[in-house]
Amino acid sequence: MKKVCVFFAIFSLFVFVSCGDSKNKNKNEEPDTGETVTDNDATETEAESDTSDADTTQEPADDSDTDSEKTSECTGISFDWNELKKYYSYYFVIGEDPSLRLEFHQNAQGTVSAGEYDLGKGFNKNYKTCSECLLVYDNIIEVPTKKLDYEKTFFQDSGTLKIDSVDESGNIRGSIEAKLIQVTIDYDNKYTSTPVEGGECLEIETAYFNTGSCAPDCDGKICGDDGCGGECGKGCGELACNAEQNACVPYECEPLEFEDEVRIMQQSAFYYYVTYAAGNAAGNTSLRDQLIIGFNELTELQTGTVTLSLGITGCAYCMSFAEDMDSNGHQNKTYSQESGELVFEEVNEGTMESRGHGHFRLVEYNDNKVPQPGGKCYEVSNFKWNTMNHDN
Repeated sequence: MKKVCVFFAIFSLFVFVSCGDSKNKNKNEEPDTGETVTDNDATETEAESDTSDADTTQEPADDSDTDSEKTSECTGISFDWNELKKYYSYYFVIGEDPSLRLEFHQNAQGTVSAGEYDLGKGFNKNYKTCSECLLVYDNIIEVPTKKLDYEKTFFQDSGTLKIDSVDESGNIRGSIEAKLIQVTIDYDNKYTSTPVEGGECLEIETAYFNTGSCAPDCDGKICGDDGCGGECGKGCGELACNAEQNACVPYECEPLEFEDEVRIMQQSAFYYYVTYAAGNAAGNTSLRDQLIIGFNELTELQTGTVTLSLGITGCAYCMSFAEDMDSNGHQNKTYSQESGELVFEEVNEGTMESRGHGHFRLVEYNDNKVPQPGGKCYEVSNFKWNTMNHDN
């Protein structure tokens, strides 16, 4: 699966912004490393000289002991996390040699979103596709064609990143623990990372960071903004937060169905599915209501179930629903997904053609790009699509 851009410029005619090659930035901000002991080469030589020798337990094998053995060989590495600083809008750095880089590619603008992220699963298994990316560079070397390079590069293999809050300046507060393995990065193949056979590995024990100076203010609040980009309390779930009333308020949910025809459209680097509410049932029935499910050129559709989550940033499959669109493309209200599933039953490999079904809830968003307190909500219980054999 490849990196998906979040494209919602929701409040002005569904303008899509291309991700571009956001990873093609200076590598001059790097992290911390440590030494790792690996006996893979010696083990392989031993095994080749006498395959009947029983003492080949260090040879890679598909058993649980191998994983625990590799883990025990990892070198612990630490940084002064007070030095973690924002470098670009989408990544943060520590140190010079070794150095650490924490990148965010959650959407086209590199916006960082609060949440808990698994560094070893899904998109995050490879630097080519990661949404939250941890890199450590070690041992600066001089390269004639570059200002600098590093002898060793390490990329996340497992771990958890927690972003507790993001302030208005994009500074972050949270914690991280991770295991990193030595990799090579193919910059000519969209930044594909490949583990180095017999390479080293590093471990970062749980560390806490705060790149800003914002102090959250949640006194007397059960929900709403904490003043630092985070949220007070545990959120309102399927309800909206009314900050003025300091209360979670219900949405007014209505059932909604869509037309059978779903088309593949393309604009610049982006692909998206487009359909309309059956009978223009949302709002004014004399105006069309448009649903967009968006992808970009790097998206690779696969069969299976996609779980939809609340938000118009950081989503892999992003929905934008425009209620009452006029002839100029302006809408009366804008909605995005809150929850639900899309089930891809069949996919034409290498294309954006697919067939499937799903169910989801669409909630109204306001001009601040957050759910409208007490706003409207549509429940879509039987959504189907079939774009197979369509030109894309």
